[in-house]
Amino acid sequence: LYMTHAPLWILDEPFTAIDKRGVAEKEALLAQPVEQGGSVLLTTHHDLSHAGPVTRLNLEGYMGT
Repeated sequence: LYMTHAPLWILDEPFTAIDKRGVAEKEALLAQPVEQGGSVLLTTHHDLSHAGPVTRLNLEGYMGT
């Protein structure tokens, strides 16, 4: 995350096993590419505190067939 300038970051559960301070730091890090015109796509079970442009997609009804 610190070494790339990709226009899209795709992350799976980036806040797992991180304390509150670490979550806050990672949220700030993830806000940077968005502020520069990029996008972040992530899955999480955590509530996000970042007040930026967020779109939530609930896939609960699509679990298995």
